[in-house]
Order: sequence, then structure tokens, then C-alpha cells
Amino acid sequence: GAIQIPEAERQRNAIAFAMAQRQNTYQAFLDFMQTYPAAQEFEQASTKYQQLLFTSSTRPGDAQSYAKFIEQYPASPYFKVAEDSVFKISVRDNTVAAFDLFIKQFPKNKNVAIAWMSLYKLSVRDGSALNITRFLQHYPNYPDRVQAEHDLDLARTDFYLIRNQGKFGFIDISGKERIPAIYDRAETFVEGLAEVSVHGKSGFINKRNEMVVDPIYDEVEKFHLGHCVVSKNGSEGMINRDGSLFIPLEYETIND
Repeated sequence: GAIQIPEAERQRNAIAFAMAQRQNTYQAFLDFMQTYPAAQEFEQASTKYQQLLFTSSTRPGDAQSYAKFIEQYPASPYFKVAEDSVFKISVRDNTVAAFDLFIKQFPKNKNVAIAWMSLYKLSVRDGSALNITRFLQHYPNYPDRVQAEHDLDLARTDFYLIRNQGKFGFIDISGKERIPAIYDRAETFVEGLAEVSVHGKSGFINKRNEMVVDPIYDEVEKFHLGHCVVSKNGSEGMINRDGSLFIPLEYETIND
């Protein structure tokens, strides 16, 4: 059966745990755990130890402190939190240089795949064959080369707008259907994206017919250098290629 702890021992353990709580340091809780491994407060002490070890070993905004924590305490329950912190701090500028450096400095971080994806999108933000080619030459170790090479093939392929039974789609120069005629309205591809309308609202698709900007806008202009002016409910703003807002929808007019 279960080991019975005498009342005197329970009281002693409770007093010792209360003292550790007053000190509130990871060392105090570690000492308690090592001294009283059978105490009923052991799990509470372990939780506090891990939490305080993490917060005392790391400094907000300092990626290297989180990286050192990861190296020293790989079994910590805060390991993934530390990895995420390293990533967020390292790439907060959202630039090619930041993602490039993160991948080189922290190749084992669980966010490396996301970093590669972001690096690719930023490097080829105009969707041009030239920039995709340059990227593949500059980053021969890019893990998703198959997808990038497919993007390169699409970028080199001219898509022609067609209308069929009142709906719009795209074919290539051979007449092969590339995007079925399913849209109420469509415009030609610019910087790898084409405006399409669904139920009176406009968004953008890429050449894989993926809706990269949801059709939620009343009006949109063409993309230019990775940005596009959009209008919704009488207010204008600007979006990035992924649909995120670059300038909020709070202006009467924007001249790009």
C-alpha cells in the first residue's frame, strides 16, 4: 500500500515548504526537493523550481540568454518556450537578414522551418523568376527546393485570362487550363498574384490557385513591390502579399 508519512513529518515538510515559498528562489525549492523527496508538496515545489529557474536564467529581449538556457536545460518544461523566445527576438525586424542569421545561428531550433519559409517569401516577394533563381543559387540548402522549383516553373509560365460561361479562369500559351473558370471576375497576374472576385468581394490568388488574400475587399489595386492598396466600407489601407495589413484601413484615400 501507500507509504504513510507520520503527522510530525507532514508538519515539518509543510513548514519547510512555506519557508521555500517565502524565499521564492529556484535554489530554495531545489533544496526542499532534495531534502524532502517524499513530501506531498514535492510536485508544487518542482513546478515552482522549473518556473523560477527559467525566469532567473533568461532576460526578456535577450536571445542569447534563452539560447544558453536551452543548452543548459534541455529537459526543462520551458524548453519550447525558450526556443520560441529565441525565434521571436531574433526575427522581430522581419527582414531577410534577420531570418538568414537566425537559421545560421540556431539550426536546431524548432522554428527553423518557419524561418526558411519567411526568408523565401521575403526574398521573392515579387514572385519573379529572377528572384526565385537568385534565391535558389544563394541558398542551395533550402529545404523546400521542390516547391521553389515549382514556383519558378509557374513564374516562367504566362497565364492568360479566359471567360467561360460567365466565369473567369486562366490558361497557358498551349491552351491548357491552369486555373478553372470559377471566379466572378479576374484580372491578369502581377507580381505572381491575380485579383479575383467572389460574390462581389475581391481578393488575390497565386498561380497555384491558392487564395492568398481572402476576398473581403470592395476594391483592390494591383500589387506593386509587394504591397497593394485595398478598400473596404469606404476606407482605404494597404496589404502585404500574405494579406496582412501594412497600413490600417482608416484612410479616405491612399495614393501609392
